Amino acid sequence: MSLGSILEVKYIYMMAFWRPYPPGEPFHYGLYVKTKHDDGFLYHVTQSPSWSFQIVKDADTLSSRIAVAAMKIGVVDDAINHEDLVELFERVPMLQSPRCAPGEEWRCNHWTRDAVELLAQQGWVQCTDVDKLWRDFREAALPHRDACAEGRGSIEVIDKNMPQWLH
Repeated sequence: MSLGSILEVKYIYMMAFWRPYPPGEPFHYGLYVKTKHDDGFLYHVTQSPSWSFQIVKDADTLSSRIAVAAMKIGVVDDAINHEDLVELFERVPMLQSPRCAPGEEWRCNHWTRDAVELLAQQGWVQCTDVDKLWRDFREAALPHRDACAEGRGSIEVIDKNMPQWLH
């Protein structure tokens, strides 16, 4: 069974993808919205050679063996469309974030957390502690990282029943 068949339509998922590590973060992060049974959009930033916001419309994104984990974090109701999400995500600052410590290199995890913060401000994600959400997601995804990269494991769908970051 593919991950695409497990994820639910109209939900927002935080995604973790395998990346070479060390240095830096053990994952590449992005947000995925499933729009129909076998399709959706991945919203993320990449560096090649400079940082840019990208939208990938591709169901194969989720069946890729580099996709390590997904966690449902919000819902897209019928009044919200793809263009609304693109407009919101384009407002997320590039190369700067209050989450980026002095001397720390800005990366995709900063953009993803800032994007979740905007989603929460819109009421599309119910979360009062975005950094705790991200830390919990990262911690839950770490045990699955190497197995997925080596083809020995499947992508982990992490349950969002972690009330500690909702309050």
